[in-house]
Order: sequence, then structure tokens, then C-alpha cells
Amino acid sequence: MSTAPASPLTKEILVTKEILADKNSLSAILKATIDPADDLNPHPEAWPSDGDSFYVVSHLQGKSHTFTVLFHIILLNKPRPPAKPCALLAMSVLDESVSWHSYFRKEFLSEINPKKIAVATKGLDIRMFGDDPSDTLGYLSGTMNDLTVEGHATDDPGNGVFDIALKLKAEGPTFNYLGEGIIPFAIKSKNYEYAFPRMTTNGTLTLNGSKYDVTGSSWLDREWGDFDFVTWTWMSMELSNGLRMAVWDQQPYDEKLNSHVKGQAFATILDRNNALVVTPVTIEECSSWTSPDSKRKFANSWKVTIPGKATLEVETVMEGQEILSKPIPRLEAKCSVVGEYDGASVTGVRTFVEVGDILRPPSA
Repeated sequence: MSTAPASPLTKEILVTKEILADKNSLSAILKATIDPADDLNPHPEAWPSDGDSFYVVSHLQGKSHTFTVLFHIILLNKPRPPAKPCALLAMSVLDESVSWHSYFRKEFLSEINPKKIAVATKGLDIRMFGDDPSDTLGYLSGTMNDLTVEGHATDDPGNGVFDIALKLKAEGPTFNYLGEGIIPFAIKSKNYEYAFPRMTTNGTLTLNGSKYDVTGSSWLDREWGDFDFVTWTWMSMELSNGLRMAVWDQQPYDEKLNSHVKGQAFATILDRNNALVVTPVTIEECSSWTSPDSKRKFANSWKVTIPGKATLEVETVMEGQEILSKPIPRLEAKCSVVGEYDGASVTGVRTFVEVGDILRPPSA
């Protein structure tokens, strides 16, 4: 089932068509194109889409500390009424190296206007401001070969005080989800998604007054399209056998459901020869954690099975890695992995899991 990225898809087309069902014809799948340089930029008008997502997870080392950093900007350009165009900035920093787990998290929500957020009309340059226009909360700018990520949360000591200043550069091939970059996230339309799974990263982290020079690797996910009311589980994995893999399981949002899996599920895999493999996958939630803040229940361990290929046990490294958010409540969790792949034992080198909902407003 493996094919080089530049070649037409073969068996993967059958898997992709089955997952996308009747929403997209085979010809539409083949015509889909991702330009990793150009599509890194926002798409507020060029696509019939209501949202842009820029999602960066960085795995970093500094002064004998192991950090996991999340930086995520969502632009809701055309949300469904009564919501107005807005931007969300979510950030978190996890330090696993101390005798306790230090965790800082923050989300900012602002209506899109010049006093709150600046989005360049050309290229990638997004800046989100605090109450004081001189106070930059988040900054994302540059290209796939020179990307700047900056975040600042200094106004709420009880929720963590931190500064993020990172430089990223893409290495290796682009990672197109489902082989061609079309995914079934939108119920009535299309979503587009690709990733840079290998980005060399360096910069600084400042946590409660302590500054660290850091280096490591980042995974950047770029998504745009129609963000429907859905529930999902997403995983990015780098395994000890050299494979990089992303797993999606999503379904329409239903407040009566008590699960974030059992929907359409697939895995996209970048193998050691830089070929993309697309395969069905199943995810089972094995244990759960209930947030004392939001009262929402999230899984904190999973069994991931690729039939005839792999069985992986995934578990959060700590409970509580929640982003408190009214429109998109979710878990953003550093995880561990153990299991088997092609009959050999494997572990997770870098693994991150997102579990979340896009909530349906009462009037929607």
C-alpha cells in the first residue's frame, strides 16, 4: 500500500474514497492539490471555507528539561450565526523533567478587528493582541523554511506565566492527510489538511522567570475548510522504528454521546522511505478523566489498532492537559506509546493527542 509522494495514488485511492464516501468523486480526489508553501498562508476569501487552523506542537530540550509546547491559532472567518468572526489562540507548556509536572495553559478569544488581531493580506503574518494594543499575545509569521512562533501569557499568574519564542524550519517531505490532503472533517463540505511532521526548532522558553535555551523538533498541522459541529480524536506519533503517523477519528457532535471515537477513522503514515501510506484504523478509549474545571470527561488512554499491522497503547503522561474553552473544549496531551508494529516492539518518541468538540450553539 506504499507509494512515493510524487506518484499517483493506487490502493490508497480506494481507502480514501471509502472514508470520504459520496462527498467527493474519485476525480475530485485526484484533482486536489496542496502547495505546502502557498497553502501555509491564510485562505479567508480564496476558498469557500469558514476557518483556518495553524497548529504547532514542539518537543524541546533545554537545561536538562524536557518541554512540550502547544501553539494553536484558529481564525473563524465565516462562523455560523449568531457567532461573529473571531480568532482563538491556545498555548500550553509542559515540563516533564521536574519532580512534579509543571503545566501552563492559556486560551484567548477575540473578535476579528484591527485592535485585536492583525492578519496580513499576503503571506503568513498573524498577530493577536491583548487589551493593550502594544501587548502581543501570539505571533505567527514567515515561511515553511523560516517560521517564527511567539506566545506570551503574563497576565494571569494563577494559570501560568510563560513566553515562547521559537524558530522553525521544515525538513523532509510534506505530509498530506489521506494522501491528497482532503479529509472528512466537514459534514456537508470539504476540509483540507497537511503537515510538516519534521521541523527543526530552536529558541527560548521563559517559565515563571526562568529562561531556557531550547532545541528540538516540531510538528505543524495546517488545516482550512468548513469547521462543522463535530467530535474528534487526533494523534500525531513518531515511533521508535522511524515512522511518523497521524490518526483521525471524527463524528458529528452529539451532546448525548459519551465518546470521542467510533466515527470515521483513518491513519496516514510517512514511512522510512518517505512514502505515504493510508490505512483504516480503530481507536478504543480505555480509561477516562473528568475535568474538575469544565466537568467534561476525556479519555486518557487508548488502544490504536491498524489491522494486520500494529497494536499501540497510548496514554497521557499526566492528567489535566485540558484547554479550557467555551467554543472548542478539548484535551491537548503529551502521551507515551508502547506496542507492536510489523511484529516488532515499538515505543513513542514524540506523541501528542488532541480530543475535542466544536460545540453547537443553542440557536444553531
